[in-house]
This record gives sequence, C-alpha cells and structure tokens, in this order.
Amino acid sequence: MDFESLIKEQNEMSKKIILKDCFKKPVKTVAGFDCCYRGNNQICAGVVLDYKTLETIEMKTVTGKETFPYVPGFLSYREGQGIISVYRSLKNNPDVIFIDGHGISHPRGIGLASYVGLILDKPTIGIAKSILTGVIKDDKLFLNGKQVGWVIRKGKRKVFISPGQKISLKTSRELVLHTIIHRIPEPIRLADRYAAKVKNEKLQSE
Repeated sequence: MDFESLIKEQNEMSKKIILKDCFKKPVKTVAGFDCCYRGNNQICAGVVLDYKTLETIEMKTVTGKETFPYVPGFLSYREGQGIISVYRSLKNNPDVIFIDGHGISHPRGIGLASYVGLILDKPTIGIAKSILTGVIKDDKLFLNGKQVGWVIRKGKRKVFISPGQKISLKTSRELVLHTIIHRIPEPIRLADRYAAKVKNEKLQSE
C-alpha cells in the first residue's frame, strides 16, 4: 500500500470540508450506514428513517469483496465505496447521513464520514464507539487545540461524534441526541443490525 500517496490525498481532501449547515431545515429524513464482514466479503447496509418518528422508511445492502485491509486512519479506503454504492441504490434521498466511523476527528481531518460526505456532496455525521485521536475535555473532543467532536454518554458507555461534511458541530450533536434511544443512534444501530441479519442469512443459505 502506498500510504504516503493516500496521506497526501487525505490532506488535499480535508481542505474541502465545510463545517456549516448546508441543508434545508427542519430535517425530515436521516440515514445510517454500517459495514460488516464475513471472510473477505463485505456487507454494507443503509437504513433510511423518518427523523421525527425514527420509523424505518427503507433498507438496502450491497455485498462485495474486501479490497483494503483495516488500518486505523484509512477506513474510508476500506468502506467508503461500499457505503457510497448502498447510498446510490436508495430510492429515498435522506437529508443527513450518519456513518459508523469518524468525521473530522481524524489525524488529517478526513475520516470515513467526511470522505463519504465529500464524494456524495451530502451532510454527514461520524459516529464512533472508540476514539481515534484527540483529547476529551468536558465531553468535547479536541485535536490540536480545536474542537472536532463531542462525547455523548449513555450511562457508563459513550459514543464519539464529529461532523463529517456540510454540517456544524452544534447541529451534529443535536441530530444525534434526537436519534438516541439506546447507546448507539438509531440510524447506525439499525444499519448494523440489518448488515448482521443479511450476513447471517447468507451463512444459513450455504
């Protein structure tokens, strides 16, 4: 892998990130995307929800071969195209996209959520179960002295959120808080469950 070239590409892409709300309000629909694996097969799922009621509107998956190893800081090259393929297969056009991964809380400011948002030209939010970089202070995530995200706590457990593209820090937090019933925001939780369901169905059919 030519990581030097990928780092250069990430640095160039990060210059194009917009951290302000570039969508109509009120938000009517949101979508969550997540990927799971079976051997070298990748299953990416997308679930569209009504933002107000959190009822499911549409669910889709795309299955393909794993083409890039898991390397922290380079998840966009592993899962980005799969998520983009699922998005483009949807009949609905969600207002805001939730991605299981980081947004600007990334060493070069271009996590999976930022990458997908930049390619699709859509507002995106990164939702992660663990921290990739930065320091936490008063439930805010900082990198090089600049706030890049939030920590949301549900009991003793927490998730890390950061804007990906075309959305502000403030609105990212507001939208995520509205969608949390359990620890993980519903768009991501349901996408994760749907990807796992399709994976299990494929196992049973073999």
